Amino acid sequence: MKRHTRYIAAIISASALLTCGTGAALAQTTTFNFTGAVQTWVVPLDVTHISFTLTGATGGNAFGSYTVYGGYGGSVSGILPVLPGSTLYIVVGGFGDDSNTTALGGYNGGGAGSVGSSSGGGGATDLRGGVGDLLDRIAVAGGGGGASSALGYGGGGGNFGPFNTTLGVGSDSWKGGGGGGYYGGAEGLFNGRGGSNYLPPEVIDGISVTDTVGRLVPDKLHGTATITVVPEPSVVTLIAIAGALTASARLTRIRNVSRSPRN
Repeated sequence: MKRHTRYIAAIISASALLTCGTGAALAQTTTFNFTGAVQTWVVPLDVTHISFTLTGATGGNAFGSYTVYGGYGGSVSGILPVLPGSTLYIVVGGFGDDSNTTALGGYNGGGAGSVGSSSGGGGATDLRGGVGDLLDRIAVAGGGGGASSALGYGGGGGNFGPFNTTLGVGSDSWKGGGGGGYYGGAEGLFNGRGGSNYLPPEVIDGISVTDTVGRLVPDKLHGTATITVVPEPSVVTLIAIAGALTASARLTRIRNVSRSPRN
């Protein structure tokens, strides 16, 4: 009976260790807000995968005979294999300026509009590896396009074009600045177009979303980014699992022996 109790206690103890080991990892989420500068995050030494979500910034608003709003930024998310100890670079886009201010494009690729008639495009939000250069981008959420007071609402970030031929930078236009993106948004018929989203093939369960409805409220939004550590079993957890399985196997043998007929 004492031996039976010890094995049950071992299984309970192992289960508790397993719960503690995974619960801590689930809480490791880092949020990156707009700062106007490149931010960094170092991959923990025991982590090989992260989940991420990136959202581009909105385009600015245009004021004239009518008030119209820039487009929302696009968004991308997924699970990315990473190298333990490596550095990731996060660039969060800024919203475009309004037509009644500077009409400049937002940080990270937003194109400029024209003061008095159109607004700047929103900046892209991206995740980079390597040394953090533009060519080191891993995933990109496009910024929304700028608006024109000629009833041209800004194009949504992450859309399907037309795009600027320059990587990362939206077009400058009196119709509204293009949004930043993997490819920046081009000049539209009456607005700036949103920049493109991008996800690499190695991303697991990747999702790319674009705004197709248009922004109908005046509030502008900077981009955002989040990184969450994907839970992986630690050495302590693996030892606990092995101990639990061993205890369970021994308990099964004891039960089998006790049930065997005796001569």
